[in-house]
Amino acid sequence: MNEEKGGRFRFRAFTSFVVLFSFAAVAASGAALYFTPRGRVANWIDWTLLGLTKDQWTAFHVLGTILFLVFGVIHIVYNWKAILSYLRKLPSRALRPAVEMCAAFLLVVVVVAGAAMEAQPFRAVMDLNESIKDYWEKQTKEKPPVPHAEELTVEEFCRQAGIPVDAFLSALRDKGYSVPSTSATIREIADANGISPSDLYRLLQGRSGGGKTESPALTPRPESLGNGNGQGRGFGRITLGELCDELGMDVRRAIAILAARGVASYKDMRVRDIADKLGVPPHQVEEILENSK
Repeated sequence: MNEEKGGRFRFRAFTSFVVLFSFAAVAASGAALYFTPRGRVANWIDWTLLGLTKDQWTAFHVLGTILFLVFGVIHIVYNWKAILSYLRKLPSRALRPAVEMCAAFLLVVVVVAGAAMEAQPFRAVMDLNESIKDYWEKQTKEKPPVPHAEELTVEEFCRQAGIPVDAFLSALRDKGYSVPSTSATIREIADANGISPSDLYRLLQGRSGGGKTESPALTPRPESLGNGNGQGRGFGRITLGELCDELGMDVRRAIAILAARGVASYKDMRVRDIADKLGVPPHQVEEILENSK
């Protein structure tokens, strides 16, 4: 393609700048997403970073990646002749450029393979990411009564949280908040009233910041605080020792139970890895240990 001259718009230069700036956008949004809380926490408390929610950072990252890929391809097309020329000259040149190219390719393969196999030090990077997300969860005082509660409709939320629908509607309307319909999601109701889902739930419980509930009818039943299978909380990434602490079980007893099923385990082994060896979903590891007490 011929480069346009004079005062005309130079698309080749435009392409180069788009590749540069979109790369910067992808890098920045990727770094931001690394430090975000898990979605169920971020969405529940309306977490933001630099004024953007986690969903907005995700959209920023995805669209920036698409832009980078599209204009990256265009950039390659513009420079295709130069690339081919360079590749043709490699055999006639000294070995060094070929060695560097192979080394670069090998580095990428090692990183991708290391990530797939969860080998060190790549696993440490992801473990740090999990630790950051765990930190945010510990800092969150208002936990959702069920995972991703903000995505549930009023009827679904009330059913899973054990709250009567009529009590839910009355509590909100008595305080001057609007509820368009029982088919609206908790997120939609919170947005319509300019509050976060966690504020909405705290309001339902009659609290202004950690006080006791005023209405027992709006207190969720203990058995409905989760789905019993550990889903929605990074369950597979907790260790066997942490699971045993939750179950009130001696970790040595758990190791013996798993050994009887042909699985060698240890305290710091992740539940997901144990589940893979058993050929079951992670939440069933908890059931196996619970039923063998």
